Parts: sequence; C-alpha cells; structure tokens
Amino acid sequence: MKSSNGSALTYTLFGESHSAAVGITIEGIPPGSMFDFTDIDIQLQLRSGNATFNTPRKETISYEIISGFFEEKTTGTPMTILFRNQNTRSKDYHNLVTQPRPGHADFVAGKKYHNAQDYRGGGHFSGRLTTPLVFLGALTRQLIQQRYPDFSIDSHIAAFAGIADVSYYDLRTAAITGLNKKAQTICDGAFFLNNPNAAAFIKSFQSELAGITKMLQNTDKSFPLLNTNLEMKMVEKAIEARNNHDSLGGIIETIVSNPPIALGEPFFHSVESVLAGMLFSVGTVKAVEFGYGGAFVDAYGSNVKDEIIAVDCDKALTLFNYNGGINGGITNGEAIVVRAILKPIASIMQPQFTYHMETNQVEKLKINGRHDAAIINRVIPVIDAVIAIALYDLILLRKLQEVDLHG
Repeated sequence: MKSSNGSALTYTLFGESHSAAVGITIEGIPPGSMFDFTDIDIQLQLRSGNATFNTPRKETISYEIISGFFEEKTTGTPMTILFRNQNTRSKDYHNLVTQPRPGHADFVAGKKYHNAQDYRGGGHFSGRLTTPLVFLGALTRQLIQQRYPDFSIDSHIAAFAGIADVSYYDLRTAAITGLNKKAQTICDGAFFLNNPNAAAFIKSFQSELAGITKMLQNTDKSFPLLNTNLEMKMVEKAIEARNNHDSLGGIIETIVSNPPIALGEPFFHSVESVLAGMLFSVGTVKAVEFGYGGAFVDAYGSNVKDEIIAVDCDKALTLFNYNGGINGGITNGEAIVVRAILKPIASIMQPQFTYHMETNQVEKLKINGRHDAAIINRVIPVIDAVIAIALYDLILLRKLQEVDLHG
C-alpha cells in the first residue's frame, strides 16, 4: 500500500480508523518554521463537524508532535504527528468481513490485501485518515501566506440536495455587469483598444475582484455559503436524509485567491494534474472541474475567450477567468477555481443487499455504526488542506527550479 506522496514536500500517512492512532510524517518543511496552532485547531474542529446530520462519533482533535519540532520551531528533520484514536466501536464492523458494503472499499481491500486488512471502521480507507491531512494543510497554508500574504483558499457549498449557491462566475459576471453601466457597454477586449477609460475600468474591476475575495473569506466556515438564506433549506434536507437513513453528496467550489505566478510543471506535474490527484485522494470525491468546467461543453470559443486585458505585477487579468487561473498547466496569477463533486456516503441503514463471501449468495446487509448523512460541511477543511499541500509542493519545486536556473 503506497501511502506516501509529494515531490519537494513529502509525507506519509499511517494508521487505521480503529488502530491505536493515525498520523503523518512530513519531510520538506524548512527548519525554523513557526506556526499558529490555534488556526490548526480551528481547521481540525471544522473537520470534526457538529451538525445534527454528522456522525455522533466524537473523534479527538488533540495531537502529539513526536519529532521534528523543538523549542516552538521545526528542526528540518522529519516531523511526525500522532492523533490517538478514541471512542471506537469495532463490533459494528465485524459482519463486513463477509458482507462488503455496496459502494465502499470493503470488497476491493479484501482482494488487494488478501483479507489481511484492518476492516474496523473502514481501516486505512476511513475518513479518519483525513485528520492528519488537515493538520498538514493548515501548516502549508501558513507557510504560503508567510511568503505571499494575500494568498487565501476559500471554499463554499456550491450545491447540495438540489439547491445551488451563488457561484464564483455569478459574482464575477455581476461585477462586470455593474461596471458595464458606468463604462457603457463592454463585452470583450475590444473595449480596451485605445480607450482612455480603460485604466479606470481595470482599477474598478480589480477592486470588485478584491471584494469577491473578501466575501469568500467572510463566510461562516462551519457551513460556508455565499447566499446565507439557503442554509436552513440545506440543513433541512440533510436532516431529512438522516431521518430516512439515507445520505447526500454535493459540490464544493474552492477559490484560491492571489496564487503565485508560474506554478506547475507540465506535462505530468501540471497544476490541474497535481490538484486533481490530491482531490481524488479524498474518498468521497468522484469528479473534479477547473474553471468553467462542465459549462464549456455547450460554449463556443468566442464566448469563453480569456482575453488578457492587463498585466499587473506579472499576473494576468482577464474579464471572466474561464480557465480558472491556469493556462497550459501553469498558474497565470488569477484566482484558481476548482470544484469537487462528492458522492453520497455509502454506509446507509436503508435495506441493501450484497454478496456474502461465505455462503456465495446475495443476502440482506445490515449496516451498523455511526455514519454521516452528509459530510458537505466536514469535507471542506479537507479539500482546502489538500489544495494547500499540493500548491506548497509546487512552490517548493518552483523554488528549486529557480535555484537550478540562476545558481
């Protein structure tokens, strides 16, 4: 089982849901780094969730840093963090040895590891393993912000139970529409040809974009929405699913504001490749979109052209940013826009049927345990974390590349 990842920043996950602990060993954090552990604790608490539709299992968010950290600073040697497992009920999973859950990793894990895997609580495939990733994500985000103070990662619930929130592109279109009335018609780059009002428009537009970033940053992180009037409707849907012993998926939209320019190593280490790989490491993620995503299918090229209307501090500025801040697998300085599509949790208590590995018959399955009806709120700090980890690794690669080029 390969549980290590990364290039310039490397990390290894270990442990299982009901083992003594889960944890992570990290290499590549610069020596002398200092962190705000209050922020890390906040991210871990958000991942735990506290909504009525979340699992009643109360996982500890306390941790032990057992190496690589001394006198409030990193030492430069491997940093290992442990999260002790508590409040486990392993008996709830005994029948899954012979009756693998539909849509879960039970069956494939048994085949791959010859039934030697720890099946309790999903073992190494459990969402519990995302806890150390949230820790690392909080570290890497702080490291990025120390070098790029305006950098931020902000996610919101884009869609849940058939209810759609305002999207990033809704906000960007509204900003342009509002400025159109002042500029009197602007539809493409032709507006900026020898136009004495172009500079004023760009200045106002950049201010509007900064306002969008601030709006994203100011969402309620426990249930982030741009249209807060939708929260009650979404929560009601989640509670209804819980009461019906069912589950729900959703879509998370993430905006990375003010990312560094020129990150990404095409072909195989492009920004999309690395981010998608990390996002697909989160078990509930089944699809990923960048920029305009699936909406490109029905578009003409003339309607989604990202004409560059300005270059400021080496960063490109377009009107709509349809490509989500990435061209040719490399960041162009605009906001990175990515959406993660989540499947509903597979462990539901409605009647299900599965193959019994001993009787060789399809039989009724009884699922016990404490499971989420929806993790739409709990998964956001995980998504933010894996994006931060991936981008920090790309920053380190870019830094190494610059050293090679310039000595």
